[in-house]
Amino acid sequence: MSASPSIFADLGKNVTDLFKAKKYSFGQGQIELKHQSPNFNTTTKAQVQDGKTTSELVTKYSCSKLGSSVEVSTDSVQKLEAKADLNLAKIANVDGLKVKLEAKKTKSKNVFSAEAKFVKDSLAASAKVDCCKKLDVSAVVGHDGLSVGGAILFDGAQSQIADYNAAVQYSKNDFAITVKTADKLDKLNVQISNQVDSKTFVAAEFQYNLAEETRKIQFGGQYKLDAETVLKAKIAQDGQIAAVWQHQLNRNAQLSFGLETNPDFSNTKAGFKLSLSA
Repeated sequence: MSASPSIFADLGKNVTDLFKAKKYSFGQGQIELKHQSPNFNTTTKAQVQDGKTTSELVTKYSCSKLGSSVEVSTDSVQKLEAKADLNLAKIANVDGLKVKLEAKKTKSKNVFSAEAKFVKDSLAASAKVDCCKKLDVSAVVGHDGLSVGGAILFDGAQSQIADYNAAVQYSKNDFAITVKTADKLDKLNVQISNQVDSKTFVAAEFQYNLAEETRKIQFGGQYKLDAETVLKAKIAQDGQIAAVWQHQLNRNAQLSFGLETNPDFSNTKAGFKLSLSA
């Protein structure tokens, strides 16, 4: 039996993650301390960004028997966030169903949302509703590597459809191509990826804004130098380059260096990240 498709938001996720800016930017420096136990995980982060220091504390409780977890995070700029992931396949014997409850408090607003995901056989569906009366519904059907899906965002406060999009993905062995839209079909995103071998992953992304007639193309990849060292890099059509070198010093320490620059090196940013665990 072929694997179940991904939910709409996760189609092309491996390529999206590779090109995320935060994967390459650590500010001037970032230190991360992790403490792990069978049920509790605590992460403390401190970062220097543009001369300002920020910190964040994340505490997560996991229950392996129920397949569920509760996570609370707060930072030095008055953010407070709580998440609860409930695996109803184990709690209520509903195979393939997971529920996430999330509450966020920031300087500008407070948000509470509930999301349900159902993945089984050839169907992957999700529904998310928040206190702002917004309902986000998506569904993906898949068979033999081909997935087709759509998503609709309904704004209850305005009694109208706020957004709607579609996606198609084909994956076979280590190759995948994803075509996905955004902003009411106005933006087209094409992603191609290939796991060349156990060490090498390469990807390309083409973004086209139909309304503004603008384009963006970027290429990237990840290469495993050895068992402890990984190199990631990406380059955009305008010559913007970003790279990160990540090395596992030992079982409890990981060191990363990130670099971002433009073609003439006039705007170059570099930083490091040290992760310690116990």
